Amino acid sequence: MVKTLLFRNLLTILVIAGGYFFLWFSAETNSDHSYTLCVVKNVTGYPCPGCGMGRASIELFKGNIAESLHFHWWAIPFHILVWISLIWLIRDIIIKKDTFRPFIQRPMNTVWLGLIFILVLINWIRAIYIGL
Repeated sequence: MVKTLLFRNLLTILVIAGGYFFLWFSAETNSDHSYTLCVVKNVTGYPCPGCGMGRASIELFKGNIAESLHFHWWAIPFHILVWISLIWLIRDIIIKKDTFRPFIQRPMNTVWLGLIFILVLINWIRAIYIGL
């Protein structure tokens, strides 16, 4: 059980760190904000609810908070949650307990789900309006 927990947590940490390395590398090598990997945007011409998150993250890494917020409002809260998750996973490895996964897998309150849905919808409408 302890080896499985260690492997799962290390794998999760590695995947998160790999994603951050990819974004950091993109921030260092690419300044063209017109390019997107989003299939929805490339096919329809309209942004999906997540469009702009990569560009917002790159701007956040560069220290451009205003530009980051322009591309996607959720970038800063997302990165805060990612860092909390990383610290939590490392803590679980140190204390040899699995507290992160049970917390993540528990059902979410419908009020919170509704609020998140409304905020995502507002951000999506904003992204379409400003032409991301």
